[in-house]
Amino acid sequence: NEYKSYLRMVLWRIIVLFVAMVACCSGSEGRHCVFHGICGDLPCVVRPKDNLTRLEKDDQRLLEEICPHLQGRNVCCSSNQLHVLRSKLLQSNFLLNKCPSAKLNFNSMMCDMVCSPSQASFIKVVKQEPFSYDGQRELIRASMIEFYISEDYANKVAKSVTETSSAICGNLLHKCSTKQFFAFLGDNRFTKLKTTFKISSSPPAGITFPADSNLSCDINDLGKCTC
Repeated sequence: NEYKSYLRMVLWRIIVLFVAMVACCSGSEGRHCVFHGICGDLPCVVRPKDNLTRLEKDDQRLLEEICPHLQGRNVCCSSNQLHVLRSKLLQSNFLLNKCPSAKLNFNSMMCDMVCSPSQASFIKVVKQEPFSYDGQRELIRASMIEFYISEDYANKVAKSVTETSSAICGNLLHKCSTKQFFAFLGDNRFTKLKTTFKISSSPPAGITFPADSNLSCDINDLGKCTC
């Protein structure tokens, strides 16, 4: 009887441990960072699984404001990155404010790139360089990345944005295609971090596209924009 009781206790502990492992690992699957923090004017590269950040209350409110689909979550961006992101989005949103869908879609994409806790699922660093902090600590920063997105994701962002302002693809006189939009966005004289947008109908092996469920073509308050 004592032996049976002992076996039941061991079995129960194994079951509890297994449940705990499943809960832990299934909830964190794919929740890895590629970069975190700012090294000069480029993002610092980190090891996968490192540096998910729980932002302070003020930064949580800012995250909710500019990246509502990420609110309440641990993220890959630091407080500094979040504030830099906000300042950059304020510049682009000046051109997109007349179309709520365009503003939401563009902001969501930039939030996914900078802050998503699943960053490593769809971003690869293809070029990096050493960076010294205060002449002492040796860090690595990304200079070129690949950003993998689905055709649906790309079309929702590009069509809503370019229908609103062709300036965001570097062409004031003519509308640009989805391909032209992402080519300009990823590599122009204002862009420090060069980005190649890899757009396809299905993800390559080892890639999980960012969800496009938070993107919208229906916020059309002024009747001037669609996807």
